[in-house]
Amino acid sequence: MFKKIWSTELDRLGYRAPEIDTAEEQRHINLRKLNLFIGPNNSGKSRAIRAVFSSTEDSIITQQPRGEIADIFLPLIKLHYKDRIFEKNTIAALQTSEASINKINENTGIIHAYAVELYNQRASGGTLSQMRQTLRNEGLTKKLEIALETDRTHETIKAKIHYTPILRGMRPIGEGQGDQDHYRKRTEADYFSGKLPPKRTITTGLHLYELLVKNLLGQPEERAKIREYESLLGQEFFGGTEVTLIPEYGKDTVAVKIGDEPQFPIYHLGDGLQQVIIITSAAYLEPEESLFCIEEPETSLHPGLLRQLALFLLQHTPHQYLMTTHSNHLLDLAEQRDDVLIHRVSKSVEKDGKASFLIRECTRDRDILLDLGVRASSVYLANCTIWVEGISDRLYLRTWMSRYLHDLPEGPEKSRLAGYLENYHYTFIEYQGGTLGHWDFADDDVDGDMDKGLSAIRACSAPLLIADGDIRDKGQRAELLQKELGDQLLILDGKEIENLLPEQVLHDAARTFYDQRRTNKEGLDITKIQDLKHEHYSRSTEGIGRLLDKRLGLSKTGQDQRQIFATDSGTIRDKVKFCRLAIQHMQHEDCAWQLTDELRRLCQRIFAHIDRHNQP
Repeated sequence: MFKKIWSTELDRLGYRAPEIDTAEEQRHINLRKLNLFIGPNNSGKSRAIRAVFSSTEDSIITQQPRGEIADIFLPLIKLHYKDRIFEKNTIAALQTSEASINKINENTGIIHAYAVELYNQRASGGTLSQMRQTLRNEGLTKKLEIALETDRTHETIKAKIHYTPILRGMRPIGEGQGDQDHYRKRTEADYFSGKLPPKRTITTGLHLYELLVKNLLGQPEERAKIREYESLLGQEFFGGTEVTLIPEYGKDTVAVKIGDEPQFPIYHLGDGLQQVIIITSAAYLEPEESLFCIEEPETSLHPGLLRQLALFLLQHTPHQYLMTTHSNHLLDLAEQRDDVLIHRVSKSVEKDGKASFLIRECTRDRDILLDLGVRASSVYLANCTIWVEGISDRLYLRTWMSRYLHDLPEGPEKSRLAGYLENYHYTFIEYQGGTLGHWDFADDDVDGDMDKGLSAIRACSAPLLIADGDIRDKGQRAELLQKELGDQLLILDGKEIENLLPEQVLHDAARTFYDQRRTNKEGLDITKIQDLKHEHYSRSTEGIGRLLDKRLGLSKTGQDQRQIFATDSGTIRDKVKFCRLAIQHMQHEDCAWQLTDELRRLCQRIFAHIDRHNQP
């Protein structure tokens, strides 16, 4: 995959990137696996990805990722840069250098020796000024700058590039004209009047027949690939139902069979699912790692299905994607995942009438919502809602629900539950503990002039409210909610959701959190947290932060009133950061954690709620 990309064709058309450090940097767009190009109509999004697609090998400039050694060494550099040991330009050189990996290899001995010395000084309590002085005396900073000096040569692109235009579909146009792809011909005539460079493919949807025949009549592994694709298609987009794609003999068309239904022409399938198959078949069945340029994947798709499509491409294919979109429903992926990046494309016209275009990275720029015309009234409602106290609850539950599905035995139940899509079949609502009393969950009408809360039933559908165990200590709130919600209220046994963490996950996350805390740890032994067992905290009325501090011998009384993990209320300090650390450990392949019985019952309750409110 490419780390950065640019084309001289973009220069010719008037595109530019914002200034960073050097003139060379202006000629790059940063890339990750999924790259979304967002902007108002006529802002130049589509023209940009078409320019990349149609550029020759010599006119495209790319940068490859640095490689394993740089990936290992970069966190070390960043760690010590936080302590202001290394200079900023050393960091920048390592991050942006295309040729740095080779120079790191040449200087491995130097780097290793000083890294060991640095860690030894740190472990023995050396001050920052002492460590900085050591580096100055030995000239390490200068040696690193020399080692990481940037080579400004770039590789020309060698990968295949696919382009999926807006003009796509599965209904053949014309009769008796053989296998002509009129969508592709029209696209070529409109946008690519000259001959396209080698290794360029326009995918319109009429490719599927040929793709299926090629693989089904090919090698055993190619036939197996089709079966894998059909299985994933059924699991991800058809609610776990078996799906079969059949190239019809003598017709040059494709039929589809879904479950026990009779087979029918694929162009009679819903328009949204046709779009899903057009995009996923081209990507999943492409054996060579490629770059896909896709126009508005949201065409005909429900927002939940669009999100599932993006996740399918991220999780089940090795390719890289440039997508134009007017949808706001993919924006949160960039917040949640490291392999998604958003670029905002804007257009300006000079006095002489000449247009220029700016491509700017803007993952957390809320102005893009204005470009998309997003207002509160444009929100879609899911079939049921799961109310949680905050972002950490939502992130934990997503991870545990995913593990619950993973652990289910293969069968109809697993297929059905795995087919439920967030933001389509269900969605999370964060109510924040202090505002819960503002909501009224009763079924009767809520009159805004009366002394009642806001109507949760009017604002959302079919709520399941998950409350922290400490709600029992807050007056009559738990009793009132029980009366209004009945079995749609789930109160946790422990003080808060962190009390549900599996033991190993809690210990691993706590150790990482402890290592990253820059506070006085003198006299503390982090290994003592191993004594905190699941049975000690899962039903405790005390927060995890307080319980961890107690294992370190810390309390709010006496002379030593330090608190490493706890806030004054006993809850974990910096809940979202701790949550992300815990999830990183749960997602790491070396962490052999299992769902506890409490977590399994919690997931069963949640999926039962989702299942009940998504029945035909």
